[in-house]
Amino acid sequence: MIRIFVFIGLSFLLALTASGCVNKHKQRMAQLEEQTRVDAAGRRKEIMNTMREKGIPVRVLELDAGRANSAGGVDLSFQVANATNRDFKYIELTVTPFNRVGDVISSEINGRSTITVKGIGPMKPTVKYGSFDGHYFSFDNVWYNGTINCVKLSEVKITYMDNSEQFVTGEILSLMSPAKHGGCAL
Repeated sequence: MIRIFVFIGLSFLLALTASGCVNKHKQRMAQLEEQTRVDAAGRRKEIMNTMREKGIPVRVLELDAGRANSAGGVDLSFQVANATNRDFKYIELTVTPFNRVGDVISSEINGRSTITVKGIGPMKPTVKYGSFDGHYFSFDNVWYNGTINCVKLSEVKITYMDNSEQFVTGEILSLMSPAKHGGCAL
């Protein structure tokens, strides 16, 4: 009988100790998650400030050609952060779709490959730096071709509220549109 009580007592003691370890582990994990969130927010703020200093007007946070639907239609979506101190009236992205081996792909219906889509504002300067901050746009059935794997950005045109325009092309595009966010890494 004494052995049973000792066993139950030890089991209870071990459960309390394990519970304490689990709670400490949960607390530590919560601290690490919070620190990671704070570090990421700081990094995004640093990126936006660097872009402003270099005169890069926009950061493409996401650029994605979705999967083909049952009719072969492929959607296009993008998310941008305004890195200027001025409101955007419009933002136009010119993109080209590619298959998995790097060939330019054309729509099977209208034969177009490179297209320009237009996001309508106003788009205020991005002041928050969370992972989902920015301005999101989506366009349905931009192409009809089930082999589209990714898209490359070739030009960005920004129209400000006073109707002045700014074009971004060339090497600056790689600074404002990282490949890991949907652009082709071909």
